[in-house]
Amino acid sequence: MASLATPHPITKSLAQRLTHIQSAKAGPVRIAILALITTLALATTTAHAQATWQGLQFGETRDEAKAQLASQSFAMEVSQDGMLQSVADYDLYLPGFIHPFPFKVNLRFVNNHLTNVDLAIDAVAMRSNFPEVGAGSLSFAGSHLAQTLAAKYGHPVFRDFDCSATNQNSDCIVTWRGDNQAISLTWFNARPGIQLRYQMISPEL
Repeated sequence: MASLATPHPITKSLAQRLTHIQSAKAGPVRIAILALITTLALATTTAHAQATWQGLQFGETRDEAKAQLASQSFAMEVSQDGMLQSVADYDLYLPGFIHPFPFKVNLRFVNNHLTNVDLAIDAVAMRSNFPEVGAGSLSFAGSHLAQTLAAKYGHPVFRDFDCSATNQNSDCIVTWRGDNQAISLTWFNARPGIQLRYQMISPEL
């Protein structure tokens, strides 16, 4: 995969052709070719800068991601492993619940390029906000969140174990396919918790 810091070979080639065509006399054929090349260039750029959670772009740097979320009044800080973690919880309102579920946000980078966005339930804040919540309630919440994700992304491409609201023994993992990303929902029934992950899909596959 080409580095995001330098022009992709295809994009560079298209740009050179654009310059050549623009310098020539305009004609119907040349105009049609120009429009086609422009469309391909935009498609190539989009494929290498795919939007994900809160408008973040896969491939952007730590500084870019931090600044983008800061512009939305959501502060991030560098974690001990060099990644980004939220300073305060992200309040996620789940269908069927009046109060939000507090999530810790972690951004994962490879070679300083964003590849994963992880939202993990803040268990301490959860117990404070909902002292009566147990494994069964989290499973119920996970089921509602799964329905919301299915409404947005369609049928899941992967489902592990029993993901019914009555299951309180096995963990549940459900994965959907988005635009150049995989969205995985995991809720832990034996040890209460919910995790939502947005992960970049390699363009090489």
